[in-house]
Amino acid sequence: MAPIYFKLKYSGLIRRVPFEKLPNWLDLSAKVNSLYNLPLKDIAVSFIDSDNDEITFNSNEELQDFYKSSYQDGGAIMLNVIDLSLSRGDPSSSLGESTVQTLAA
Repeated sequence: MAPIYFKLKYSGLIRRVPFEKLPNWLDLSAKVNSLYNLPLKDIAVSFIDSDNDEITFNSNEELQDFYKSSYQDGGAIMLNVIDLSLSRGDPSSSLGESTVQTLAA
């Protein structure tokens, strides 16, 4: 089986990361932690849904819902990484630009 690629964007850097199968939240957040040195409790990701709303998530239940509603087999998944510690306590802070795309690998 071909690997599934995630493109994870944080602070202007995009890392292309392969997984043997669709990862659960624990595996995805652990990879983000190892790439960007963010504490696990502060990791979230976001994407733009079909209604053009930014959706942010940080749980396995939400990740599984993303796979069901937005993932298309055969392409790379582009997600923005969010450091939740930067947005806590500031309701006016923007979590940043984000997109979700399933790109041709």
